[in-house]
Amino acid sequence: MICKLCQQEKPLLRRSHIIPDFMYQGIFDEDHFLYRGNASNLENVDMVPTGEYEGNILCRECDNEVIGRYENYSSCALYGGRLPADECPTFDNIHINDIQAILCRNFEYHKFKLFLLSILWRSSISNRDFFRNVDLGSNEENIRAMIINGDAGNDTNYPILIVSFLGNQNIPSEIIGQPHRFRKDQLEGYTYLINGFFYIFFISSEDLPQFYINASINHSNEMKIIQLQPEQAERFLRRYMGY
Repeated sequence: MICKLCQQEKPLLRRSHIIPDFMYQGIFDEDHFLYRGNASNLENVDMVPTGEYEGNILCRECDNEVIGRYENYSSCALYGGRLPADECPTFDNIHINDIQAILCRNFEYHKFKLFLLSILWRSSISNRDFFRNVDLGSNEENIRAMIINGDAGNDTNYPILIVSFLGNQNIPSEIIGQPHRFRKDQLEGYTYLINGFFYIFFISSEDLPQFYINASINHSNEMKIIQLQPEQAERFLRRYMGY
């Protein structure tokens, strides 16, 4: 069978995760079940025994070595793990005008961005109902080539903004929300709700405010995680849910 990533005929894995397990840290219960929400109604949640996965899409080399390399790095960078001292990210609280943010330095641009793009790409090739809103069209091939070639492009190629609402007691954080597509004026992209963070993928960067590009992971190996205040987070969530 043909691997979706390398496009070579190889034996394919029976089980490839779309969103890796390490991003679910802290939201599995004692029986390794997690809460999964619907984009239109986060009060309607399912208990599922593991994350979303699919068979017969990737070969072992692409899953374990190509994407695995990006996942291993990102797991260590985000949640702690063994990295050489000079590769460990640093985190500082900052203010951008009246917006709170975390300035993240020393994030390896290509590995981290390609890790995030691999989630978006895998969602697009998946037949799982949970990812039915993700359809990259011609961008699917562009992103596939970026992943297999290890080339994350420039800062304006598919910028990704990370927004946090952790600490807001009115919003459930221990949940995986169904990806949501948005389109407004010239902006188009997808929003993922994962474990207290919104991951916002911009498919088109035309007319994208410079603030968003500056906050996204960039060639300076920096990014800014925007921290929403309670009222901001609730407004953001209502938009995510479509009302």
